[in-house]
Amino acid sequence: MKSGKNIKFKLYLKRSLVLLGLSGMFVFFTPYLISISSDPVTSSQSLTKTETESKTTLSDELEDKVDIDVQYKDGVYKGKARSLEVSIGIKNGIIDSVDILSHREQKGFYEEAFVKIPKKVVEKQSGDVDVVAGASNTSGRLISAIEDVLGKAKI
Repeated sequence: MKSGKNIKFKLYLKRSLVLLGLSGMFVFFTPYLISISSDPVTSSQSLTKTETESKTTLSDELEDKVDIDVQYKDGVYKGKARSLEVSIGIKNGIIDSVDILSHREQKGFYEEAFVKIPKKVVEKQSGDVDVVAGASNTSGRLISAIEDVLGKAKI
């Protein structure tokens, strides 16, 4: 089983790379957008419009992925479903980490679920995630434990 710190680092690294990639794309395409028009006023207006469109698109994407209506209290919360115990860290009102503390799941079935589900919960900021094929029982218990914890953390 991977350590919680390793999973947290990978999630942090992934988020950083996505943000870096998005900002890099904007910087790369800005000179092109300005050079499209020969009229400086139109170029400025074109750039402003493009910035607004980009922000709207990103905002819409995040709105589809994240349950914005739910707010959580900061802290570390624990919960369980049968023999599976989890801990969730909430920082600045968002789900920061999901760690599996203990379990008695059968080897060969839980590994993929223990990697994919916590990652999806952090990405979606919700326990409303899909089960992992081939590990539906383990996935169900893990999601149930996560929902138990998130119920305790809701404002």
